[in-house]
Amino acid sequence: MKTSPLNQALADNLAYHMEKRGLTQMALAKKCGIGQTTISLYLNPERRKQGKDAKPGSAKLTEVEMLANALDVEPWELVRPLDGIQRLVYERIEEAYKALSKQPLTSNPSKQQQPTAEANEKAKKQHA
Repeated sequence: MKTSPLNQALADNLAYHMEKRGLTQMALAKKCGIGQTTISLYLNPERRKQGKDAKPGSAKLTEVEMLANALDVEPWELVRPLDGIQRLVYERIEEAYKALSKQPLTSNPSKQQQPTAEANEKAKKQHA
């Protein structure tokens, strides 16, 4: 039986986020309330049995949401197919977002910190 692209994306992304957080199947199961066997089947979609309708088994959306909450990601991050380059791009975007979100933002741009005269002079010298 051929694995569906969506089930394979879930398997790949779930494994990635578990590894990134250092979680085992059992630890994730305890954290999200989904059985370890179910998590194992999500990680190994080729082992999933097809239903009586001859369709391959699929993840339940509520369980995808529970997994996402436990992994502190958005549910779409578990089901979106990514190749290696795309994953790298998303990791860099996430790092940049986290760095930016640590900086205080104001709704009034005029109140945001303006570059100092010293910083302006340094920038001019670099571009000269």
